[in-house]
Amino acid sequence: MRCRGAVISECGKYFQGDEKELSSFFGGPSGVVLSPSRSPGGGVAACGIGSRDLFFGTMVRIVPPGPGDVLDEDTQKWLDYLQPRLVNLEGFQLSADFPFDFSPASLGLLERVVIERCRDGDEVPDAEDPLVLGVIAYLGEAFIRVAGGRWAWIDGPVVCPDPALGLPAVRLKDLFTRAVDRGTGEEFAKAAEELAGAVRERRRSVPGWEPVRIAVPGVDDYELG
Repeated sequence: MRCRGAVISECGKYFQGDEKELSSFFGGPSGVVLSPSRSPGGGVAACGIGSRDLFFGTMVRIVPPGPGDVLDEDTQKWLDYLQPRLVNLEGFQLSADFPFDFSPASLGLLERVVIERCRDGDEVPDAEDPLVLGVIAYLGEAFIRVAGGRWAWIDGPVVCPDPALGLPAVRLKDLFTRAVDRGTGEEFAKAAEELAGAVRERRRSVPGWEPVRIAVPGVDDYELG
């Protein structure tokens, strides 16, 4: 099943690259380079290195990837296309007034969009549906802004919270499917609040501690050295 309203047309005007490159930007490496300053609404670029994000009452410190942060092929491929999927979600899947800021309020609104477009009996939306990919990208970035950590690939894209929290990876496709199946409109925000609760508990036991998230080129506004 493909979610209603999943549109990928006209994405090319937000990229540097020819038509042939753009046609494959959802399907595999193409050499397309996104121009962050031209992303619709400016909602994709985040904060610079050394800055902090404040979400769900938790402060998260952003650091660049280090020499030991070697990614497997699947994770790297997912990160290569993370920003284009966020751009597509913001520019072509969501309404112009959607608060594309990874905030608590946005998660409930996003889940309502998912339920409206994708709930169809017992069918599960295609894993490669542009809306599904965009929502998973958005959720992961929202959760990393709460509990720090990084992206990884475990039978699909997951986010691994800051190791100090001792939490398991968040399986985003499973969360997407659960939201569609249950139709409560509360699953995304509930998952984020559980992460925020773990951060608050850690900070009570270790005053001054902050979760750390690994910056993603093209999503976090910095240049690799």
